[in-house]
Amino acid sequence: MWGEHLPPRLDDHGKENPRLLVQVRPAVHRVINLETVDERNLQQSPHFAEVNAPLMAMGKLDRLPLDGRSTSFFYQDGPREGHVKGSIKAWESLLLSLPSWDFFVGSDKACGDRRETGNTFYTSLKPWNHAASDMWDFPRFLTFWGWRL
Repeated sequence: MWGEHLPPRLDDHGKENPRLLVQVRPAVHRVINLETVDERNLQQSPHFAEVNAPLMAMGKLDRLPLDGRSTSFFYQDGPREGHVKGSIKAWESLLLSLPSWDFFVGSDKACGDRRETGNTFYTSLKPWNHAASDMWDFPRFLTFWGWRL
């Protein structure tokens, strides 16, 4: 979400049948806006096409159908294990890899136990904070960022 400013709260007040509208930036597929809208307005709008996106298990990303076979959304081994295929961002790697001690900084990753994904889903660039800011251990992640829930 670097560079994106998402709303801190979604308001569905006064909407008869609220639906979540997710706007995605072309080419990089990053979420650029979230809002709740009335379903009726979505169905009548010429600007939107409905796409049903049911929730699925993360494991399904390891077996995506492709030309009669299957492939994984993630690299399965080597130095890029657990990273999304084709997600390397050259400028982020060039500018931030040395300070973060991660050549693939900014690349999209699988969110999960690092023993299974092959990488840490850290949220702090400081190398000494990678483990403490790992989103997989969500309570520790929240405590690291100052949430007292």
